[in-house]
Amino acid sequence: MKKSTKTFQVLLVEDSALDIRLVEQAVSECSSPVRLHVLKDGESASLYLTQEQMTEIDMILLDLNLPRKTGMELLGEIRSSPRLKLLPTVVLSTTNDKEQIEEVYAKGANAFLQKPIDAMVFIERVRDLLQFWMCSASLPPRPF
Repeated sequence: MKKSTKTFQVLLVEDSALDIRLVEQAVSECSSPVRLHVLKDGESASLYLTQEQMTEIDMILLDLNLPRKTGMELLGEIRSSPRLKLLPTVVLSTTNDKEQIEEVYAKGANAFLQKPIDAMVFIERVRDLLQFWMCSASLPPRPF
């Protein structure tokens, strides 16, 4: 796997303090540099993403169950925005509801990752997910 030299910018939209800490741990274990931006509700993320001076984000990790605006609503906004629609967006959720997972993909998520109960497994999966997007995937050009 190639190692990226550029700092990979990730926006984590998550309201659980524990899940934020677990993602931070996963980031610290990545072989390439990652900068994690954390927002704790859907409305703040929506406002952040619509700012012209927004930091260049390479990827969004999005929880579904957020205060003020759900992750599903935010995903719809991202995919309907000409500027953001190609931004890789992965949904992280505890749900195993097949209809909800199908809706996530129908709204344009690049992937759905069910949050494991085991903290070490959660960290490993998020680290591997980030490694894939940083080092293996070809990202779209940045109109965003």
